[in-house]
Amino acid sequence: MRRRAHRLLAAAALIGVLALVVAVGASGFGESVVPRGHGLADDCLGGASLARGSKTTVDWVVWCGPAKGRARIKVEAPKQASPAHVYSRARMIGAAPGDGLDCRFGRVTSCRLEKNGPITVRGSFTVSQGACAGRTLVQIPTTSWDQGEAFFKEAEGCPGSKSPRVPSVARIARFFEEEELEPTLRGDHAALVRRAKQVRRAWIAESPTERWSAVAWEAPVDAATAEELALRMRMNQQAATAIPNWVHEHRLGSTYAGWYSAEGKIFVGFTREPEAMLGRLKSNVSFVAPARVTLFPVPPLYSEGHLNKVMNEVLDATEDIDEEKYGITDIGVEIQDNKVGVGAIHVAATRRLLVELMGPEAPIEVVKGAYMVLV
Repeated sequence: MRRRAHRLLAAAALIGVLALVVAVGASGFGESVVPRGHGLADDCLGGASLARGSKTTVDWVVWCGPAKGRARIKVEAPKQASPAHVYSRARMIGAAPGDGLDCRFGRVTSCRLEKNGPITVRGSFTVSQGACAGRTLVQIPTTSWDQGEAFFKEAEGCPGSKSPRVPSVARIARFFEEEELEPTLRGDHAALVRRAKQVRRAWIAESPTERWSAVAWEAPVDAATAEELALRMRMNQQAATAIPNWVHEHRLGSTYAGWYSAEGKIFVGFTREPEAMLGRLKSNVSFVAPARVTLFPVPPLYSEGHLNKVMNEVLDATEDIDEEKYGITDIGVEIQDNKVGVGAIHVAATRRLLVELMGPEAPIEVVKGAYMVLV
C-alpha cells in the first residue's frame, strides 16, 4: 500500500490548528502554549497533593508563567465526598505590585487572578470522608471548551496517584537545541548541560514558570525563555495568514517564494527585487516583531507557485511506478530549500528516474525517506 505524506498540506493543517486553537502539533504541546491575548493570562498549571500527615486535607496549587492579564482558577473536591469545608484561604506566593486574587469558597472554589508575571497560588480543602474519596479537579478555564492544563486525578499521596516525573537534563538540553534557543550555547555542550541543570533545579524547587512549561512545552524553561517562545508563536501565527494574504492582495504570486521560521526569525523569499518587496511587505503589515522579519539567506530561484506546479507534476509522473524498485515515501514543497523534496527508500534509483522524467534542471531533491507507521 502506498503511503505518501504531503508536507505542504500537513504544514497548512498544522498552521490552521495553531491559528485557531492551540499549538498541539506533532510535538503534542499543551493547551496553554499559545498566548490568547485580549488580557487573558492562561499560562498556568494545576496540581494537588494530600497534606502531610492528613487523610482529609488536600493542598492544591496553581503554577503560572510570565504572561500578564487575567486568569480563572476552579478547584473541586472529589464528587464522591460531601461538601468540602475550606479551612484556609487561597494565597499568592511571589506576588508583585498589581497582582490580585479574589476567591469564593465551598465545595467548588472559584478564583479570579490578576497577574503581571510568574506566580504561585496555593490553597486547601478538607473532606470529612477522606480526601482520597475520588479525583480532585484543579483547572484554569478560559472558555467552555478549553480548560487549560487541568489537574483531574487522585491527589498525590492518595492510592493510585503518581508524582510528576522530574525532567531529565538530556530532555531539557535537547529541547533547547530543537527549538534553536540561546544561540550563545550552540556548539558548547558543557554550557548547554549547565543551563539544563539550572532549569531542572528550578523545576525541583517548584518555580512556577518551570513547573508550567514542563507540561505546556514538554520541557521546563525559565520566564525569559517562555516569553521568547510565546513571541515566536505569535510571530508564526501572524505570518501564516498575513504574508499569504498580502501576496494575494498585491498579486505577487509569480515572485513570492514562501516563508518559514527558524532561529526566532521569519524568513520571506522573493525571486525578483527582494529588498524592495520586503520593504513593501513591512510597510503594509504591522508585524509583531518587524526586526525579525527578513529575507531568505540565499535568494530563491523559484516561486512557491512554480514549486507547487513541479510537485504536482512529480506526483502525476510517479503515480504508476514500481513501488518496490523506488520506494517513494513522500513528496512535497520544501520552502526553506526552495525545492521539491522527495523522500525515497532507494535514493539513487529514484534520483535517476526523476532526472529522466523531469529533466536534470528540475528543482527536485531526493533524500532518504521512511514509510509512515499508522497507529
